[in-house]
Amino acid sequence: MSDNYDESYYQNGAERGTQYNDYLEGSKLNRTYFEIAETIFELLRPRRALEIGCATGVIVSHLRTFDVDAHGIDVSDWAVEHRVAPTVQQGTADTLPFEDGYFDLVYSVHALEHLTAEIKDKAFDEVSRVCSGYQFHMMPMLESGPYVGDRFGHLLNLRTDPTHHLLYERNWWLTQFEARGFRDTGVSISFIHDNAHYELSSCQLLVSREEVAPELLRAAATHNHKVAGALSLALNGKPGPGLDVHIARLRAEHA
Repeated sequence: MSDNYDESYYQNGAERGTQYNDYLEGSKLNRTYFEIAETIFELLRPRRALEIGCATGVIVSHLRTFDVDAHGIDVSDWAVEHRVAPTVQQGTADTLPFEDGYFDLVYSVHALEHLTAEIKDKAFDEVSRVCSGYQFHMMPMLESGPYVGDRFGHLLNLRTDPTHHLLYERNWWLTQFEARGFRDTGVSISFIHDNAHYELSSCQLLVSREEVAPELLRAAATHNHKVAGALSLALNGKPGPGLDVHIARLRAEHA
């Protein structure tokens, strides 16, 4: 499996059906990766976090600047060889080398769809085993965000990367975590530096075994309101009336 994620995969993705190009340098300058780390810190306040499929560990590195004890694991020997955080290690999601409940946050960014059918159940078990708090995952979800309608076309596009294995709807993903005791919190987190279709903002899960803290509900609502206002200003040149702007409306109007 590690052979699929070699230098060509990251540095010249056109050879492997990915959009990566010069990942080593580009990822360090990627504003989205920093915003993900910053938002995770501000809203979820983890003490110890694990990123599944972290590549070189850019988000891990950003989180560590916020004094989070952040770790990462990735299957790619090449990515780990070029890691940018000392707590990144090589490994697979189905055999995590950590104690039960070691992390109060486990997260991933376009990683879980790469799990193969052979290891997915054990991987979901392991990811849930080491998590004592929230899980926050972003991945392509059919019938959500930019993947609404034309199912066949979306599958064809997504499978230009042959390592995309798990391509399902939101409810399928929720079912996997519910089977491990993690329920949907109903919270969504918006990002300013998202792609043109706001994919990370619309294709995500925040799940927990416990009831969501009221503080998180308030913080997420405030955060999303600010993001909506900033997007409206960028798209329209002016804030919406009373800043009463929502991501769904923006996506519909500017698709």
